[in-house]
Amino acid sequence: MAQSVNGPGIGRCCGGSFYRHAPRQDFDVLVIDKKHPSTSFLPDIWKIKEDECYYLKQLNPDIHVLLAADMRTVEDEKKSEYPNNVFGETYPLAWYHEFDGGREWYTSLGHRPEHYSDPEFMKHILGGISWVIGK
Repeated sequence: MAQSVNGPGIGRCCGGSFYRHAPRQDFDVLVIDKKHPSTSFLPDIWKIKEDECYYLKQLNPDIHVLLAADMRTVEDEKKSEYPNNVFGETYPLAWYHEFDGGREWYTSLGHRPEHYSDPEFMKHILGGISWVIGK
């Protein structure tokens, strides 16, 4: 049984728990924090190709958002079915926080093998790993 992000559990550590995702498509990602090693090199608007915009529930209020989907560019007939209908114009896609004495970094991007041959995406992943291990 999943635990609430307000108590102990994987959801609180990861920042939330999976709810659903929009169909795979191109969409815009807004870079919220350009000071983090996983986002410092990205343009203000990162054009994502054929990925899934993941929606999580019970988002942990302690996360520091790095990237957010521009929901005006995400086509999804079921947006209104999200619990509490909290989308607005953006939705968090990548974040970090400290948890239980450690560091956690999360990205919901990267659902196609092609993403892992994209230098920008791989720099995003490496920046997150580097932050987690403290380098």
